[in-house]
Parts: sequence; C-alpha cells; structure tokens
Amino acid sequence: MWLVSLLFFQDEPKVDYTEVVRVTRIPVLVQREGKRVKDVSLERVRVFENGMESKVLAVESVELANTIHILFDLSASQEDHLRHAQRLSRDLIRAVNPEDRIKISTFSGIYRSVTEYSADHVRHLEAIKSLQTRGTTALYEGILASLEELRTETGPRVLVVLSDGVDIVSQRRESELGAVVKSYGVPIFLVQFSKGELKGETLIQGLERFKEIVHESGGTVRFADFSAARGLAREIRDYATRTEIIYLPPNPEDLSQWRHVQINIADCSHCELEYRRAYQINDH
Repeated sequence: MWLVSLLFFQDEPKVDYTEVVRVTRIPVLVQREGKRVKDVSLERVRVFENGMESKVLAVESVELANTIHILFDLSASQEDHLRHAQRLSRDLIRAVNPEDRIKISTFSGIYRSVTEYSADHVRHLEAIKSLQTRGTTALYEGILASLEELRTETGPRVLVVLSDGVDIVSQRRESELGAVVKSYGVPIFLVQFSKGELKGETLIQGLERFKEIVHESGGTVRFADFSAARGLAREIRDYATRTEIIYLPPNPEDLSQWRHVQINIADCSHCELEYRRAYQINDH
C-alpha cells in the first residue's frame, strides 16, 4: 500500500480596506438599596446621546483602580495587636488590584500621614514595618482626617480602619462623624481587634454606634481573624467593579460636540445608576 500525503495550501485572505469604528465605553455603577446589581444583560440596556438612541454592542464587567486609605490605630490598647494588624495589612495590599492607589496613615492622640497615595505597593509594605504604638485613642479624629484626604480623590475610594473601634479623646462626636461619612459617600471597612474585651457601658455603646456608621457608609465590620485580609480584598475589588457599556455613538466624526448620556436598564426597579453624564469624544 502506498501512502500519499496531500498538502492543501489555502490562500491568505486579502484585506481590501480597514475600517476603524469609534465606540464609547462608559463604566456604570448599578445599585439597588446600596448593593451592586451584577446581572445586567445586553438586551436590558438602552443608551441615548443627546436624545438619540445608540446601538449597544456589549455589556462587560470591568474592575476600576481603587483608592485605598489604610488607617492604623496606634493607641496603647493596640500594642498586643500591632503585629497582627501589620501582617493583615500586608496581606491585604498583596491581594488587591496592583493598580490600586494606597495611602498609609495612623492615629493615636493625633493623626499622622505615613505615605502618600500611590500605586507603589512596595513602598507601603516597607512603611508598615516601622509602625509603633503610642498614646491614647482619637478614632473619630483619625477617620475624619482620612476622609478629608480621600474627598479630593476620584474614582472608587475606600477607607480601611484597623482598630478596636473605640474612641476615647476625640473632640468630635458620633453624630458629627455620621453626618460627614454620609455626605462624603466613602465606604468604611472596619477590621476589629479586641473582640469582646470592652468594659463600661459608654465604651460599648460608642462601639455599637460606630459599627452602625460603618454599615450606613456601605462598608462592613469584620473581626481580625486569619481570613480577614482575603475577604476584605474581595469586598474592595467588588466595590470597584463596574458594568461597562460599549456602544456606537451617533455622529462620531464630530469631535467638538458635547454628548449628554442617558442610560436606562429595563426591569431594574429602584435601581440607582452612577456614571459620567456628559463627555466629548476626544476625551477618550
């Protein structure tokens, strides 16, 4: 028997012309009662630019870069927990998006900045090694100072607080803290140490009210156990995830025209949509 090998060569496809199609991508935060809505499908989305409906090409999930402010409680009550807090924060930094911008700060009786906002995670990891406990506890002052710095940042922003959650000497009260937290719209994630060790009704009530403020901000409270960093990283990355809508804009050749965007999602009652409402094509 003779075996004959036959090779067939297919002609390479010839390209007559290439057409570049300009599309617009808009990340949208879709929430219902403070929780992100994840099941947004293509057929449910309608986009209008300056009143004209646009063709939606795709709906994708995209993780934006976060700005993460990590606030350490360095009061004397945290002395036995500092190494744990340092290890937990290092694990957290290694688990978040490498593009996230991070800042390290501390509080005891006063607030101190340790590093500035940057995506240089190695620098933050090194800075954490030198932290030492000192003094008393001005938790609310530390949080308010951190929020003030986060206020000028753009995009998703979160505040991570490593503390027992107790305030001793702040001049600001829970009511003022709650009002500022609500107005700034930055979620607070409390990693709590010293669980169940508080004595005194005033301290216990203050801690419970602070936990309420954390939940009202859209953040969470978790105890500093072995899985805290991994779970917190998941929550932070999920908070920065958006529904990206990709569509064909009308009149894409007009680069000077301001475009006002309206996005509707069908069957999404009581949903709140957060996105950029106007842009120019040459912004992209």
